[in-house]
Amino acid sequence: MTPGLTRAFVIFTGASIVGLACQITKGKIAAIFLGPAGVGILNQLTQLWMFSATVAGLGFFNGIVHHISRSHGDSDTAGIRRQISSSVLFLQIFALGAAAIAVVFSAEISAAIFADGGSRAHYVALIMVSVPIGVAAQNYRGVLSGVRAVGAQARAQMTADLSSVALSALLVPLLGLTGAIATFIGLQTVLLAMNFLMSVRTLGSAVVLPRPGEFRWAEIRRNAGFSSIALLLTALSTFMVVLVGRWILQSLGLDQNGIFATAWRVSAVYFTALYAAVGGFYFPTLSATRSDADLIEQMNRALAFFMFLVPPVAALLIAGGPLLMTVLFSAEFVPAAALLLLMLPGDLFRISAETLGLALLARRRFLFYGSCYLVFAGVYLGLIRLLLPEHGLMGIAAAYLVAQTVQAALVVVLVRRAFGFRLDAACGGALWRGFALVAAVSVATGLAASGPVAWALAALCLAAWLRLSWRDPTFRSLALAGLQRLRRWG
Repeated sequence: MTPGLTRAFVIFTGASIVGLACQITKGKIAAIFLGPAGVGILNQLTQLWMFSATVAGLGFFNGIVHHISRSHGDSDTAGIRRQISSSVLFLQIFALGAAAIAVVFSAEISAAIFADGGSRAHYVALIMVSVPIGVAAQNYRGVLSGVRAVGAQARAQMTADLSSVALSALLVPLLGLTGAIATFIGLQTVLLAMNFLMSVRTLGSAVVLPRPGEFRWAEIRRNAGFSSIALLLTALSTFMVVLVGRWILQSLGLDQNGIFATAWRVSAVYFTALYAAVGGFYFPTLSATRSDADLIEQMNRALAFFMFLVPPVAALLIAGGPLLMTVLFSAEFVPAAALLLLMLPGDLFRISAETLGLALLARRRFLFYGSCYLVFAGVYLGLIRLLLPEHGLMGIAAAYLVAQTVQAALVVVLVRRAFGFRLDAACGGALWRGFALVAAVSVATGLAASGPVAWALAALCLAAWLRLSWRDPTFRSLALAGLQRLRRWG
């Protein structure tokens, strides 16, 4: 197992623990003061912001990471400086214009995503104001990712998360949904300040501060391929979220939309550290590889590593779903736990597809990379239209599982065709054990008569998984290293 990836995951996991505690606290505050309907509206607004920030950032993030990673590997400081100056200046001007247009048309946007005739336009306008701030924060996170400064990224994110908890505790009880939006804006502002300061500390102000004289259109054109695929996929992703949310609103109402938004959020919580590690270390590592053999080795190591860590966490979330919903939110959100029985196994397929699929992006196989998500979207939306009228939210969860399975299978076919990828023995073993654990716990929890029975069955499954995994020397060495670290901390 690569020491760098292990270190990156450890660092980001520590930051994720802080972030998870902050999410729990803010989620509890939102559940108490906003209720399921307010949580659903806030989810729609944040999804809108994410889409707008990516569009306003022109999808440059992966391009910035890729090119800075290459320049950093070649010790090309001038190349890093040109990329930063060109991208930051160009994107900030574009983002300011895009945000202004969104504010002007906030009533039309509100009507489109909420089917409310524009009555929530003031919320849309408020959150759109922060889009240029988020774009700048993303730019400097891309700089830190490109040079693989994982510690700096983690410190920036933890500072922003902790600050947002203080803002949420102060503003949400006083201002309700407006306070929750203001908290989100505060989070982005602190994140920008921290990412910028950490970039200066890592590379120096002479490299990080954008200078008009260093602007090059060639740097903008170099990001075009990454930009087009990112914009397409982000637009499609946000379209799906908004469309599915609107279908739920029309068919089941505001409260059910809040329940689904909560299950969606919880299913993504334990991926926070994973995606941070992917963006902050794994993707630039793939970008820096020079041969297919090296690329395949990195893919196998990363996927095996993720399969050691993700499945047991997913199993615990599945078995403890009702308790988790009560603790994180309130008893009103307990129905969301049933959705995790299908969504978390789907996320395991998603992790596999993301881990292998990033190799296509790193090697600029944009058509292959984009086609995987297009297939996922088609299957997901088609199945929802078929299943939602009769099966409600469980139909959406089932559609998610099937669509992620199809996407993962397609990614495997494409990386094999593009690079001759094959699972090695260690990765294959970790993969089947992980999927078997999550499937077994999901079935056992669904059939269990009570919570204690589900926990007992999950414990048996986890014990069997641990015994089988312990035979793997890589897993055993990682586990022993983790125990030694805990003893030192103790």
